[in-house]
Amino acid sequence: PNSAELETYRDAIRFGYQAHDRLIGKAMALAKPGTAIALCTALSQQPMLDYEIRGGKHMFLVKNFAELQRALGIGVPARAEALMAEESWLHFATGEEGAEGYRKISAAKTDDGRPLFRLRGFDGKSFIIGCAVFASEVNANTAMFNAAGVSAPFQRFFLQMETITTAKHHPEGLFWLKSGRQPQRGPRGDDVDPLPLTDVRGKLEQALAFQA
Repeated sequence: PNSAELETYRDAIRFGYQAHDRLIGKAMALAKPGTAIALCTALSQQPMLDYEIRGGKHMFLVKNFAELQRALGIGVPARAEALMAEESWLHFATGEEGAEGYRKISAAKTDDGRPLFRLRGFDGKSFIIGCAVFASEVNANTAMFNAAGVSAPFQRFFLQMETITTAKHHPEGLFWLKSGRQPQRGPRGDDVDPLPLTDVRGKLEQALAFQA
């Protein structure tokens, strides 16, 4: 981030913590005796340092999936469904079309031989697709090649995102429960005790049974 962005967003994380703290405070103020309060998140965040050598994760979005698929030689384009950031689902009508689409998209390269896409989650008819090259790796003259070796300008089909991804998911989340009991201390004498995801439901059921 540049100096202006640092100035604008420098307090963003603190602001988020304070806003959530106030929200929890409101819940605790509203809760009557005998009420359990649970705070449960899925994933956390951590710095995105994986791509520093590539100039950071500065990604591209596909402008028009139908046009892109035709340029890649796919006879019957798949339906595109936005997923996260630069990723989308491609849904083909049949397994045969899905296999053909997966093969041809996997074969697409940049003019210097790098894979154009990153694919995952193939189930026979659908898979997740995302551009595998970053802004620091292309220029106005960069071309892409389909499975048949036909070239086309990269910039015709891709739109550069304005921001660089600076964070990614962390597998640990947060589970906090207030049910009227005395807090249970962790093995280190604090309240930070790792909880397997499969135990969350049991903990919530215990809290509901206690309140009942």
